[in-house]
Amino acid sequence: MTTEYVAFPKELKAKDALNKLAELAIDAETIYYVYAVDSQGRLVGVVSLRDLILAPEETPIEEIMQTDVKRVNALQDQEEVVRLIKKYGFLALPVVDDDDVLLGIVTVDDAMTVVEEEMTEDILKFSGSNVDESIDVGLASPWARAKRRLPWILLAIAGEIISGRVINDFSAVLQTIVALSFFIPVLMDMGGNVGTQSAAIMVRGLATGEIKASSIAKNVLREAAVGVILGTVNGFLVAAITYVWQGEVLLGIVVGIAMIFNLTLAAMLGAFVPLLWYKLGHDPAVASGPLVTSILDILGLFVYFSTATWILKL
Repeated sequence: MTTEYVAFPKELKAKDALNKLAELAIDAETIYYVYAVDSQGRLVGVVSLRDLILAPEETPIEEIMQTDVKRVNALQDQEEVVRLIKKYGFLALPVVDDDDVLLGIVTVDDAMTVVEEEMTEDILKFSGSNVDESIDVGLASPWARAKRRLPWILLAIAGEIISGRVINDFSAVLQTIVALSFFIPVLMDMGGNVGTQSAAIMVRGLATGEIKASSIAKNVLREAAVGVILGTVNGFLVAAITYVWQGEVLLGIVVGIAMIFNLTLAAMLGAFVPLLWYKLGHDPAVASGPLVTSILDILGLFVYFSTATWILKL
């Protein structure tokens, strides 16, 4: 926020307010909104510059001001402030303390700067790069950059080791039908793509307020429906390709069913993890990318080999 705003006592007359406004305008961040305060400095109303100019000279500000003033607390998260400015189309929003004393304003241009900063932060977190605001990314050393990414890379290693253990547990299945291994990259990559897409939608929706963390089940089920559609379309496609390539009907059925299950699971998990993380009071962008991908790799392989074992009776 900035403390360069214009506020007058509510008893001040329109003529006097305009005269004072002319003196204060050069130092004020904006003069389109003039705020009215009581003797304690508490915000009681707002007057637009237009209404102030058109008002009779002897009219007190309290007679022309709007008393239903949208305001934000000084300790409120800056993303919430940006959301309000966007929702109501304000040029500025007053900032008050717990006693409603006017402390400053947030202007729309400052809000746009916040939007850029928050988007950059979310993108870095989503990709698994921890954000250190004290470090200039353009000037940071390779070691400083690597240190910020290392924890999530280590998490990814742990996830892939578990994935390798799943493959090892089903090694007998792979030895029986080697062609099963041909489709592992397809299933894992497709699941990762869908899961990341769903997670990105949830993170963005939470940031803009379009998605409420309170309705986790509703959002997860909605993404599950999307996953079923994507899985069915891609499942039939990959099953047909498998049959043409390998000439095995049952193998095509295995890959197709695994694709349907994997993409449905990916969409659900991609929606659930950010929502749960947000519900627990953490930034959903931090864990969404690397965590979702690692979990999906493990579950995707398990679903694939379990399906093969069941259908091919291996």
